[in-house]
Amino acid sequence: MRPRVNSTTAFNLIELLLVIAVICIAVVLFLPMLGGSKKSPVLACMHNLRQVGVGFYMWAEDHAGRFPPQVSVDQNGTFEAIGTGSPAPHLQALNKYIRNWSILVCPTDKARRPGLTNTIVLADTNLSYFASVDATKSTTNALLSGDRHLTAAGQQGNPGLLTLTSNTVVSWTGELHKQNQRPGGNLLFVDSHAEWKDANLARVIQNQGLARNRLAMP
Repeated sequence: MRPRVNSTTAFNLIELLLVIAVICIAVVLFLPMLGGSKKSPVLACMHNLRQVGVGFYMWAEDHAGRFPPQVSVDQNGTFEAIGTGSPAPHLQALNKYIRNWSILVCPTDKARRPGLTNTIVLADTNLSYFASVDATKSTTNALLSGDRHLTAAGQQGNPGLLTLTSNTVVSWTGELHKQNQRPGGNLLFVDSHAEWKDANLARVIQNQGLARNRLAMP
């Protein structure tokens, strides 16, 4: 009589080795992604702005395709608040769609403190991002929001309305982001995409499709 080979044991061993191999591959693929997200405040900031963009679009869906600055306060908009130069009212209007005010502060912005809940009234000290008061859904290339450390004509944008025309010279300070010793920042466009910009800002401003775009700076 020949001894019987335990095929079940052999199969289980092969199966175990395959499982270990799959786990190792998964670790190799996903750990860099997880580690990168933790180490990249630039990406975290960009993600914040994308959520802001979603908030603006959801608000517009409920208000005939218009953003808060195009709607009067008696219809829950912020048109009458434009003159204050503050972005807080325009972002406060999104409280139905933004559940966590902490996304309105960039991880690198040590001069701003996050609002704890969306039931409190926002102040500019709770914001790292500007808000456009002239962009509309039809001007898809226009700036809708972005990092506050934007400068115009060589002077840092102070709190209030910063008017951009097609020939406005804009740049970044190094306050929030500095990659490879070169200042840059994140911008949110009306088409709801956000991107990092450290160069070619002139082209961005020229391609907005607006005679002017006033940015409410915090």
